[in-house]
Amino acid sequence: MDKSDITSALKRNGFVFTDVETPGGTVRVTARGPKLPADPGNDGERDTVVRAVHEGETLRRFECSTRSAGAGRYVELVETFRGES
Repeated sequence: MDKSDITSALKRNGFVFTDVETPGGTVRVTARGPKLPADPGNDGERDTVVRAVHEGETLRRFECSTRSAGAGRYVELVETFRGES
């Protein structure tokens, strides 16, 4: 997984996710955003939000000011949870 690939996917789709199998179950790592002012329902949020979720509980959450910073956090979280498996 490469940070530049994640940045490109965020630019293209606005959302990416990876499911990581751990001994405790599946952890889903997601990145979303940033929303553009013209997006319907935009509440002004311009950050890229990166989360790790297990069974509906947010384990980690980051708000990053750029897609690139968000992609870096995303790769970091995926590698962290893969290391726990």
